Amino acid sequence: MMFGLVLLALPLRDHRLLPVGVLALVAGAVVVDLADLGTPATFLKLAAVAGLGFFVLRFFEHVSWVVLVALLIVPIDIVSVQRGPTKVIIEDRPEVFDHLSVSFPVPGGDGAAQLGLPTCSSCRSSSPPPPASGCARASPGR
Repeated sequence: MMFGLVLLALPLRDHRLLPVGVLALVAGAVVVDLADLGTPATFLKLAAVAGLGFFVLRFFEHVSWVVLVALLIVPIDIVSVQRGPTKVIIEDRPEVFDHLSVSFPVPGGDGAAQLGLPTCSSCRSSSPPPPASGCARASPGR
């Protein structure tokens, strides 16, 4: 259902006010997520990411840009995981994963599946983090 909403928004991808709309969606998603309102935050996050994706696609009209980005992503990601912000998030701020992922309710269950970033427990190869760390975990309504 949620991805159907993205398809319905497809005609807006060329709208001239798309950047303003994306900023408004991001601001709304941040406010609603900080208020700990699970389902509305999920819809706003998905809308913001879809709008941002539509905006970024404007810059990839030539195959050469797609190839360049594809070649640059791997080394940049490696550096980010080894020494950069991804390492800091994984080691020091695992709760960031909850805020940057979109949660979907699991049918017939109490938990939620997350789309986007992996949960911190799947990023750590050592023992699981203590419960008070704020690590991403399945929770009702999130």
